[in-house]
Amino acid sequence: MVQDQNIVLRLNFAIAISILALALLLAAWILAAGFTLDLSTTVGPAIGFVGMAGAAFFYSHVRPDERIGAATLAMTQLIALTAVCAPLSYVAASLHRPFIDAALYKADKWLGLDWMAYFHFVTARPWLLEPMRVTYNGFMVSIAATVLVLAATRRRRQLAIFVCAFAATTVVTIGVSAVLPGLSAYNYLGLTPADHPGGSVVVGNEHVATLTRLNNGTLRTLVFTGTQGIITFPSLHAALGLLMILATWPVRGVRWRVLGTVNAEAGGPLGALAAGSLRWACGRSGAVVGRRGDAVPARRLHVHSAVIGRRGPRPGA
Repeated sequence: MVQDQNIVLRLNFAIAISILALALLLAAWILAAGFTLDLSTTVGPAIGFVGMAGAAFFYSHVRPDERIGAATLAMTQLIALTAVCAPLSYVAASLHRPFIDAALYKADKWLGLDWMAYFHFVTARPWLLEPMRVTYNGFMVSIAATVLVLAATRRRRQLAIFVCAFAATTVVTIGVSAVLPGLSAYNYLGLTPADHPGGSVVVGNEHVATLTRLNNGTLRTLVFTGTQGIITFPSLHAALGLLMILATWPVRGVRWRVLGTVNAEAGGPLGALAAGSLRWACGRSGAVVGRRGDAVPARRLHVHSAVIGRRGPRPGA
């Protein structure tokens, strides 16, 4: 028990240092790249952070409650990480790197993945689109649910590992996307709503204007609220979906529900899903630290990865 507490304390300290380092990196990059910051957009995240941090302190020190304290602390960390990493992804997209969509599409073909066949299969079945839209748009809810489930079942170490893996995965995704940016297969193939009259997709070209302006240097104002998901390669959506599966695997009745967060409402190359899926190792390396039975058997997780690999990535995630 004492050993678990020490591990959790070290993990939470590492998370705090990581958030501070990312905030300093963001500030330095903003100044170096000539961005301006819309300070009015910091109010909402600041209020959310302070309120959640106050609740975490209250339920950790004033009226201790292990489950509520763990949940509010993790949510505080995730709010801070999101508030920093969202504008950081914008700044990272301003390196004027060439888009690699043509290479990604060729890689899909080389891997035997026919994105257009997959796209037409889904859009020709409107009854598939609505549940996919609900699960896709509920991705942040799934992250919050993962936190609540782990806290409610007193898996504090697994919760801290999940937040660490969340941070590491997000940072790696932003770094790769800065060097190897992509717009999306939907955009690369010149698709429009006329190409899927049976139903609308959640994501298509909505992020393209923002990403293009960041890339060519015509957008130099950052906001902390209202940011778009602009990363299509590698797929953060896929990687975090796998981390949620890994984190909640020991909790029976929950593990299968998070599968819906990685679904077919896709606009990016299928190969991006594979690239995103490689980063689930960040979470698994932490899971094996847990008690016996907490880690996912490697054989079963590999099967899961193969199943999810048939689904498409989220553009902008």
